[in-house]
Amino acid sequence: MNDPFSISTNYSINKKPYHTNRVLASHLLRLQAEGCCEVALNGDRHTLKPGDLLIGKPGDSYVLHIGASEPEGPVRSGDYYLFSTIPWINDWWEEGMPRYVHIGLDEQIVLLWKALIYENRKMADADASMLDALLRLLYAAVKRLIGRRGAGSVNRYIPYKMKSYVEQNASRKFTLGEVADSVGLGISRSSQLFHETFRQSVMDYALQVRLAMAKDRIAYDNATLEEIAHACGFPTYSYFSRVFRARFGLSPSEFKRSNRTPLP
Repeated sequence: MNDPFSISTNYSINKKPYHTNRVLASHLLRLQAEGCCEVALNGDRHTLKPGDLLIGKPGDSYVLHIGASEPEGPVRSGDYYLFSTIPWINDWWEEGMPRYVHIGLDEQIVLLWKALIYENRKMADADASMLDALLRLLYAAVKRLIGRRGAGSVNRYIPYKMKSYVEQNASRKFTLGEVADSVGLGISRSSQLFHETFRQSVMDYALQVRLAMAKDRIAYDNATLEEIAHACGFPTYSYFSRVFRARFGLSPSEFKRSNRTPLP
């Protein structure tokens, strides 16, 4: 890869209202991971919730407003963002490419994004060929998820709607009945469709999402571990600590002390 390029990518947490209004000079991917925000791309306004992806390109008018939906309450918004000027992304675009799309907090997408953030943090030691390879993998994974979203029957769509419900409500306690009600099916049928699609139960996926949220907060936030556990939907800190260790091989406190970089 000989073409020069620049990228800016990270996981961003906003606890205070934030507003920006500009014309994009580069390509943009922005995946809402927690909370919500208001965005407008070329005047087309949307509220982004967890799992919602925004896709922008150079010349787009971009307005971002965090805190608009919580004028009196606490502000909390977290997202993965990527600005890039790499030339081949122009060829990645297709006619009719959506600007807003719900892809969920897909594990492969999040892992690729974290690897890209880690490699880019090396600054002068960053490997340009590695960055390019990670970018290509990330954009290819995004395109594949967009394609999957547009295909299939109603029964294939229902599990993704359930997945979206879990992602948007993971920070609070909810029941399997509530998830089933969100798609208008009984618990047995909805659970069957979800498991057939994702090879895991609804509540196993809820635990996965909560652990991912907590892992990012430990890495990027200064809140106490007890506060993080509560904010990510865990009923007690002892339960949170137990399942965190089972998943990552470290307790939350050990992870916080030893490595602020997110675990894979």
